[in-house]
Amino acid sequence: MLGTTSFESDFEDVLEHDVEGDYESDFEYDEGTWDEAAKVRPRSFRPLKAPQKGSPTVTPPRQGLATKAELDATAKKLDARIATNTGSIKALDGRTRTMETESAKMGTALKKEIEVRKRQTTELRKGLDESRQLAMIVPLITAGADPNDKFAKMLPILLYSGAFGGGGSSGLGGDNQGMMIAMMAIALSA
Repeated sequence: MLGTTSFESDFEDVLEHDVEGDYESDFEYDEGTWDEAAKVRPRSFRPLKAPQKGSPTVTPPRQGLATKAELDATAKKLDARIATNTGSIKALDGRTRTMETESAKMGTALKKEIEVRKRQTTELRKGLDESRQLAMIVPLITAGADPNDKFAKMLPILLYSGAFGGGGSSGLGGDNQGMMIAMMAIALSA
C-alpha cells in the first residue's frame, strides 16, 4: 500500500470486486430504502453485434492484380463491417446515455432526500432544545409560587406556547394571539 492514495485505499475493496467480475451484486438494492420512482432497476441489454472474424479481402489470384468483381466483393464486406460497427457504437452510446440519465435521477432523488432529512433533523433539534429549556425554567419559576396564584399556574403554558417571545409553536396557540388571550381568560376565570 505504499503507492496508493487515500481514495484508492477507501475504495480498494470495490476496485478488487470489479476486477473479479461479479457484477450481479452491484445491482442489489433494498426495496424499503427507495421509493418507486427512484429504484435502481438493472437492465439486461442484448449483446452488441460484432463484425465477422477474419480478413475481409478476397484472396487475389496468383498471377496478377485483383479483378473488379473481387474489389467489389471486398468493398461490400468492408461496408458491412463498418455498418455493424456503427450500429454497435450507436447502441453503446444510447446505453451509456440511459445509464447517465438514471444516475442523474438517482443523484437528484438522493439530494432531495438529504435536504428533507436535514430539515427534519433541524426541526427535531429545535424542538428538543425548546423542551430542555422549558424543563429547566418551569421548576425554577414555580418553585416558590403560591399554590393559589393563577398566573403561576398559567406560566408553564405561556412559556411553552411562546407567548413571551419564545420561538415555540404548539397546538396550544403558538403565534395565534387570539387563542392565547382566550386561554388566559379561561384560566383566570376558573
